Amino acid sequence: EKMLYDNAQLAEVYAVEYERTGDERYLDVAEETFGFVIRQMTDPEGGFYSALDAETDGVEGKHYVWSPDEIATVLSEEDAELFKEVYGVDEPSTFEHGHVLHLPRSLAEVAAERQVSEAELQERLANMRQKLLTVREQRPALLRDDKTLTSWNGLMIHALARGGKLLDRPDLINSAERAANFILAEMRDDEGRLLRTHREDVSKLNAYLDDYAFFVDGLLALHEATGNDAWLTTAKQLTDDQLNLFWDDRANAFFFTSDNHEELLARTKNAYDGVLPSGNSVSVCNLVRLCELTGDPIYRERAQETLEVFAGRLQEQPGSMPFMALALDEYLASDENGTNDAGQTVENESAADSAGTTVTAAKFPQQGADSQAPLVVAARTDPRDRDAKVSAKAYLSVDQIPAGGTAQVAVVIEIKKGWHINTNPAMPDFLVPTELTLKSAAMAELSKVVYPKGEDFRMEGFDEPLSVYEEKVVLVGTINAPASAAGQTDEILLNVRYQSCNDRQCLRPTDAKLTFKVPIAAAGAQVNSINQRLFQRIEATP
Repeated sequence: EKMLYDNAQLAEVYAVEYERTGDERYLDVAEETFGFVIRQMTDPEGGFYSALDAETDGVEGKHYVWSPDEIATVLSEEDAELFKEVYGVDEPSTFEHGHVLHLPRSLAEVAAERQVSEAELQERLANMRQKLLTVREQRPALLRDDKTLTSWNGLMIHALARGGKLLDRPDLINSAERAANFILAEMRDDEGRLLRTHREDVSKLNAYLDDYAFFVDGLLALHEATGNDAWLTTAKQLTDDQLNLFWDDRANAFFFTSDNHEELLARTKNAYDGVLPSGNSVSVCNLVRLCELTGDPIYRERAQETLEVFAGRLQEQPGSMPFMALALDEYLASDENGTNDAGQTVENESAADSAGTTVTAAKFPQQGADSQAPLVVAARTDPRDRDAKVSAKAYLSVDQIPAGGTAQVAVVIEIKKGWHINTNPAMPDFLVPTELTLKSAAMAELSKVVYPKGEDFRMEGFDEPLSVYEEKVVLVGTINAPASAAGQTDEILLNVRYQSCNDRQCLRPTDAKLTFKVPIAAAGAQVNSINQRLFQRIEATP
């Protein structure tokens, strides 16, 4: 059975992982999953169906399996032989009704064995899969659960909006917008309150907490992906409705049912994160973001009160509340004014005085600016992905990069006391090294990255000391701008990959993303030095 909520959450994970690693395998899975949902689980009016059944003629999985003979009738002899090898059809089947297609070996291994590039192999296999898919679609159709649920649609809207932004796929964002507009138009009552389910032109049942929380989360993702304030306004309105309908005024946090549901003996509150995150967990994230975006402190207050209700359980059983733990991390990453540390903008700050604040979207100085007045350029990472133990700022050595020439970039990394990150190269070598990389719209490149020598850090269980960076480290590299980019404004993403550890634990590897726009000087244009105190100090450091 293929569930909408599974595909929504998995497609987003693969899109995020592709953006983080550049691994084309993750891109393929994300795009094919989104394509499947749009092709087979989308209502003509834009909403998303709930599930596809797994049974054909009473046999679960029969729709998806293949026999060697079926493959041989669809593909050429040469293609059939390759396809069966790659997808394990030449092996004994563990399923009596046919072969479940899988990859017993990596495509890279098969490509190397056949002395072709992995890209060539991928292209051949894609053509074969399309031919087989055309045949499979002629099989008896699977039963479809064609009701539209507000909560599950919210998950898919979020996944499409975020995936569309990460993968540069406006069509995915458009699908998310269609679904959101469908729910807003067809799945609300006369007072504008959400309804839970829609089928055959009928919307009914009062929405539950999950419906509000997941749908608002989707609207906030649409606002981030499009910049359209209408999505933020609607998210705020629905969150205000949620607070009025579900909030426990006496003991805090959200009930699962609203106060206009049928009267129950007891209204329950839940924060268990299973195959779906809980409504309370998602609501905390929504409230923190709304405080950041609107400046209204009531949202942060309600987020804090919700966290306090479930704090004991989170401490005792964190494995049962992983999304609530992420929500807590997001809450702690924002200050009392609702501003995430990574969302502040700082201009003309002395590099010597920088105190570990991660900044975003700092304005580029006018040409001819004081060379001693430093420029700060950076951007926050996604609050759900960032590790608050580390922050970073990037400084350029010039006000514009000469076309066909170079500029220095310094990334100042501040590390919270008691924590450290690994050197590059890491010692021991199985640790995750700190690494600086660059992506550029104008095809600029990063070279000659200098990673300073680290400090020895002795840890129980290791014979030799670890080599680490503590408190502050500065990475310096050279940006090489192509001559063809003269006169353009380049969009640059600097990515710092690191793993923060203390003497007891290591957190998961994390990326700090610093984005900024910088002019590429036209021929004959004057290039001025900036941030010279910082770069002089770096050069003077042995």
